[in-house]
Amino acid sequence: MSSKPTNKSYLQRPLKPLPADALLQFNHALNYFQSGELSIAKIMCEDVVLKHPKNVDALNLLSVIYSHNKQLDLSLTTINRAIAIYPMHPDFFFNRGVTQEHLLQFDDAISSFQKALQLRPKYPDALYALGYIYYRKGQLNLSKNAIDKAILYQPNFANAFLTKAFIHLIEGDFQEGFKLYQWRWKSESHDSQQRIFQQPILTSQTEIAGKRIFIYGEQGLGDTIQFCRYVTHLSDQGAQVYLESPSSLLPILSSLKGCHQLVLQGDAAPDFDYHAPLLELPAICQTEIHTIPYTQAYLTNAPDKLMSWNKKLGPKTKPRIGLVWSGNAQQANDINRSFLLSDLLPFLPEGFEYFSLQKEVREEDAQSLQSSTKIQHLGNELLDFSDTGALCELMDLVISVDTSVAHLSAALGKRTWVMLSLVPDWRWLLEIKDNPWYESVTVYRQTNFRDWTQVFSDIRKDLLLLV
Repeated sequence: MSSKPTNKSYLQRPLKPLPADALLQFNHALNYFQSGELSIAKIMCEDVVLKHPKNVDALNLLSVIYSHNKQLDLSLTTINRAIAIYPMHPDFFFNRGVTQEHLLQFDDAISSFQKALQLRPKYPDALYALGYIYYRKGQLNLSKNAIDKAILYQPNFANAFLTKAFIHLIEGDFQEGFKLYQWRWKSESHDSQQRIFQQPILTSQTEIAGKRIFIYGEQGLGDTIQFCRYVTHLSDQGAQVYLESPSSLLPILSSLKGCHQLVLQGDAAPDFDYHAPLLELPAICQTEIHTIPYTQAYLTNAPDKLMSWNKKLGPKTKPRIGLVWSGNAQQANDINRSFLLSDLLPFLPEGFEYFSLQKEVREEDAQSLQSSTKIQHLGNELLDFSDTGALCELMDLVISVDTSVAHLSAALGKRTWVMLSLVPDWRWLLEIKDNPWYESVTVYRQTNFRDWTQVFSDIRKDLLLLV
């Protein structure tokens, strides 16, 4: 649920015009890049730069290609070559700033975007990129100012409106935040497409008593777990609610009260009167921070699953702690929300039974997990979220980074400690130790960017109080 600035390349008048053959090759490289053929574009552009090392257009394009290939150091070196030759082009500084942001060199990126704005004050992309970095640093007032200026110069700037939505949401201003969040449908950074049906979309003015409403997910598993509570809320108002679900969530969502029917994702929708994406429901229900429905347990485990897992775990001799230290590696913000198991292990005190609730273990964590005598790994036996949910319930405490397991544990009403980055996803808000969405959650926040030491120390201290 984030929006990000993207690299751009521009065909500008070069410092020294290219010969006809080199210009043709450059144009081919640009076309290949724009059509997604990065490997061909890279080879062709490198050849142009080799023959014409001071052509700033070719250097700029090559830097952008390197950045898209995740060759960030090469990208930075290359754009710096272009800037050294021609230091008056705002686009070069913009592209450098984007690469520096990808390298997590936030202060350097801010300087690059500010330089781009000195050269071109009315530069919406640079203003937005500057505002986005201020957001990632937690400097929300500076972020708002930059993003509002970007919108002033580009009134339909979807990514800017989307980041503005996140600012309002993380500050707890849900009314304005969820209203602006509808800009996600126009943002190229949003993965899902808005679905079109003949029937009307649900609104806050719809009289829903006796109506059939089809609700469908649009984002991750954690989002579905968090916001499925609104199915019960709509049912309580007299609606007949159908909820679309991915197969991995079907068993656990079958316990959701008020759901008339679960529909497997990909199957045809049933007959209905109104429809809505799941994450539109907080806006439709006009949710405020103090009116979030069902903040206690709203999902339950099947008794047979609990019995089966209880038998597998055997007699309990110590308090049981479930651990999740990394999420989906493909998630946009994963580099900030996940960490290595080896970093956490020294902070886990004796006196507990630790269980890995990770279904997937990354290669860099596999050796740590295999050699650890502290943690039992059960992920290979987790078939779907009904298994994970049963394990969560059999724990005395679940400690997790911001993943679907954290949401599942909290939705089951289990005591859950969530480890958060300096500026987390908006749903965890800022500064507070609890969370308005889940009464059973305690959050542990970074105090310095990408530094988990204080989080681990605080968790160790609080665990020792439980022994």
